[in-house]
Amino acid sequence: RPLLQDAGSEEAFNLLQDGHQTCVANHLECRRLFSPLDMPASDEVPRLPGRVLDVGPPDGSAEPRLYISDPSSSAAYAALSHCWGKTQILTTRRGNIDHHREHVPFSALSRTFQDAVIITRRLGLRYLWIDSLCIV
Repeated sequence: RPLLQDAGSEEAFNLLQDGHQTCVANHLECRRLFSPLDMPASDEVPRLPGRVLDVGPPDGSAEPRLYISDPSSSAAYAALSHCWGKTQILTTRRGNIDHHREHVPFSALSRTFQDAVIITRRLGLRYLWIDSLCIV
């Protein structure tokens, strides 16, 4: 399969959606947690990590922000695993955590992070865990 040029394209999203549907159809754990893309199938919704990115509403009308969850918070969320590489990426540190709790400018995110935010929104999820933004 050829590499897609735009992770935000309809073709890319359809590929992701097909993979998700296959996963739900073939893996009991996936089926238990998620029936349709945006609807948890049971009361066993995963607990949120201590910090996640709240990507805002699906229409993108609000900037993402760092959300500090309490230990009882549960919600479906996406996670991005990425190679940090040599390029400087946006990170959350003690000095900017309060600012990130207010908002994380979409334009300040790397293309990979922007794509992850867009896809998370399109999947109907509100939260995204990215190590460099959620681990302080």
